[in-house]
Amino acid sequence: MSYFLAKEIDNKADLGLAALGTVADCLPLVGVNRSIVIYGLQQLNKNPSPGIKKLIQISGIKNALSTYDLGFILGPRINAVGRLSDPTDALRLLCSQNENQATKYAQVLNNFNQDRQLIQKESFNRVENLISDKLKSDKLVFVSGDYNPGIIGLISGRLTEKYYLPSIVISVDGDIAKGSCRSIPKLNIISALREYSDLFIDLGGHSGAAGFSIKTSNISKLKKTIIKSVNLKLNKIHLTPHLDVDAQMQLNAINIKNIKSLESLAPFGIGNPQPLFFLKNITINSIRAIGQNNDHLKIKINNIDAIAFKKGDLVNKIKSGDTIDIVTSLSLNEWNNTTTPQLIVKEIITV
Repeated sequence: MSYFLAKEIDNKADLGLAALGTVADCLPLVGVNRSIVIYGLQQLNKNPSPGIKKLIQISGIKNALSTYDLGFILGPRINAVGRLSDPTDALRLLCSQNENQATKYAQVLNNFNQDRQLIQKESFNRVENLISDKLKSDKLVFVSGDYNPGIIGLISGRLTEKYYLPSIVISVDGDIAKGSCRSIPKLNIISALREYSDLFIDLGGHSGAAGFSIKTSNISKLKKTIIKSVNLKLNKIHLTPHLDVDAQMQLNAINIKNIKSLESLAPFGIGNPQPLFFLKNITINSIRAIGQNNDHLKIKINNIDAIAFKKGDLVNKIKSGDTIDIVTSLSLNEWNNTTTPQLIVKEIITV
């Protein structure tokens, strides 16, 4: 809607920024949103604004932009400054009209994103140390403390992703605290919270995520009541995370031709997820941790590179020569003018 309004005011409205916002805000990639992203990506790849061009360069993106780049590389860098400080520098980057200014603010945003990653990792480790004893009994992860309010949503999302439990993370600062929540399909988190609406200063969200502000003095009461309520709601439900796999695939079917055929279904995202495939009895040729904090895995499988994001903790649990099953999506990696198949591993099952 913002793009179409801007276009009425100025016919030169940036379709590339509209695509970036559509993906970064996790909107379904169907209907008009799909068209915005398709043509917005074309514009970003052909003629990005000076600010976005510099952000692409400093992010290390070498290939043509995809929805993954918008949602997981560029979007987080633009959002990071607002999470930790005044977001004006992000606006300055997007409005930059000369190379020097664009370079300056791209570096600022990249630095903020590195700080955000470090703070998020340290905070998440703190949370895990606090909740280890509670995971066996409670169906809700509930933590409060002096966490940066700009990252509590990220921490909550990571907790729910890792433990497949609804989570509430509260940032306490003085008399008023802010909370962020994420949930699983079996629990409507906003409905659960509204049962105790008298405890909140304000509350909003939907079935999968919510946010609120609350008097610090009410946190202990909220914790007691909401944990009891969620435990009752989920007590007899077997909570098992699952992935919707599209088909089983053989290694010899992973080639450039087939991957390009799949890419005709792009752009992928919410509402149009990338196809997932199950590969059985795969032998690991080599494995190592990668990333700034060794958070990810790089695995060699039959001369095909496989990247497993946020699976770095498995590096000491599986080794070269082991046999595993994996759930993966397929992509193309372009490096030094060479294109090769690449697996983006979503799940690893030891055999």
